[in-house]
Amino acid sequence: MELIHQFGYGSLIFAPELPDRLLGRALATLPGYRRSFNKRSRARACPRALSFDAFPDVVPAAFCQDGQHLSLALGTVPDPTASLTGVLLSYPTEVEAELTARSDAREGYVPGRARRLNGYLPAQLGVLRADTGAEVTATVYLSNPDPDGIYRVGEEVDLRTRAMILINATPRGAEDADATAVRGLHYLEGVRRDLRTLGIVDGALEAIAAAVLALPGPWTALVAAPERATF
Repeated sequence: MELIHQFGYGSLIFAPELPDRLLGRALATLPGYRRSFNKRSRARACPRALSFDAFPDVVPAAFCQDGQHLSLALGTVPDPTASLTGVLLSYPTEVEAELTARSDAREGYVPGRARRLNGYLPAQLGVLRADTGAEVTATVYLSNPDPDGIYRVGEEVDLRTRAMILINATPRGAEDADATAVRGLHYLEGVRRDLRTLGIVDGALEAIAAAVLALPGPWTALVAAPERATF
């Protein structure tokens, strides 16, 4: 049977599209990239009145709009010295059109519109299966590198500021049962926890967890102590 493949490195690993049509999951590595919280996310925003609202005058103004603290979402950074470990998701070819449409909508990618308006860009890249070492071509949603991209968070936003952005976007209480997206530190911790179930301790995520813990406040109870990275 012919298959099509996606590579997940964040929430897609644990909440794939069309899960009932999924034929296989395998640990895999994408060479030349690393994880980063480098996408501004309105979908994961938290109302300012419900949030910790701890650093409203420190984080960039673009992250506080219309009474909302915008958050960060995971993306990719090109890095020839790095590799990004995630999961290869395999599907039958007959679902390709539906899978592409659903995935594009999920990642906020609209074919044909101005490049700067897309947060992620799909690419066909070779990933290496951990079990066999075989290279498999898979669709990967990469962070849009366009310097004018409206969702891009560049290297000029340092680690400490990114930690503040996540804290600001975190609800003071437990996540609402009807919340449409996990937000702020709940998102960070959810990804860290889920990756650990696969034996992945990611250096970028551990670094931002350490930056959060270096900012004293009630939010530190939401973050586990960093571990030594294995990837």
